[in-house]
Formats: sequence, C-alpha cells, structure tokens
Amino acid sequence: MGKPYQPTYEFAEKRLRSHRQHLLQPPPDALGPLKRVYMVGDNPASDIAGGNSYKSPYGTDWASILVQTGVYTADTKPAHEPRMIVEDVWDAVAWATREENWES
Repeated sequence: MGKPYQPTYEFAEKRLRSHRQHLLQPPPDALGPLKRVYMVGDNPASDIAGGNSYKSPYGTDWASILVQTGVYTADTKPAHEPRMIVEDVWDAVAWATREENWES
C-alpha cells in the first residue's frame, strides 16, 4: 500500500490535521477547515495520480505539483496532469505561497 492509493492520502491528511491542531493549539474549531494541501512529487504515475484522484472526506483541496528533479523530465508529457509543473521543490514552495497570497 502506498501512493497512489486512497488510504495513503487519507492517512496523510489525518496526520496533517492532527499536527496542525497540535502546533497551533487553538480552541476547538477556531482554525476552521484545512483548505488546501500541496502534493509535491516527481513521479506522475504515483505522486501526481494520487494527489489528483484523492477525494478528501473533509473537503480539502489537494493541489498536485510536479517537479523536474527526479523521475519526471520535461521532455515528456506527464501521464497524469498536475496543477503545476516546476523545476524543483524550491519553485514548488514559491508557487504554493503565491497561490496562498503569502508573499510579502
């Protein structure tokens, strides 16, 4: 069991929600829902396929970002289309922060 199967992403989302709650320690329900998770990966067949097909039971949007620093290279069309293709993880984080309007 692993990527791209639903239980893997369910586990990941539960851990993210729990960790977020622990770090921020707000009163119950003060944070509101986890709105978006950015799935960054270099393999369209596992990382991107899983991120694209995962249906969050909490309504969280999963945005897939394909990096060109591993399995995937820019000379081919990815088998599963990500929301964004970037050069590396640094660019993935930069894109995600712009998407969330976190730039200063």
